[in-house]
Amino acid sequence: MPIRHAGNIRPGAGTVIAVGDNTEIGRISQLIASAADLATPLTIKITQFGHVLLYAILALAAATMLVGLWRGEPLIDVFLASVALAVAAIPEGLPAAVTVTLAIGVSRMAKRRAIIRRLPAVETLGSTSVICSDKTGS
Repeated sequence: MPIRHAGNIRPGAGTVIAVGDNTEIGRISQLIASAADLATPLTIKITQFGHVLLYAILALAAATMLVGLWRGEPLIDVFLASVALAVAAIPEGLPAAVTVTLAIGVSRMAKRRAIIRRLPAVETLGSTSVICSDKTGS
């Protein structure tokens, strides 16, 4: 059955008024790109842990390579063993473990009726050791 249309409007025709960054999607993209990254205490500690872990893995791989060469093993075998060790040592489950831990913390806070909308606020509150308030409690 043919598609019918009224008057001089052609099906599928349109007028382009903006492209790229001048569209609403482009404007949203620019707003997202200009947003500042929040460095919470938790993200700073996870980044520091990642750097320590990286250096430890690289040192272990280098030590493996040196010991293999010292023992007279072929270079290609020692290199492949070092790379395999470095790849195997990277914890794949770390992001999942951090997410589960945070979810458990939020669940405990929800049971105490202490829910905060923004996760960075929760992370910052979690590293707080002293909370000062006036005598009215506000």
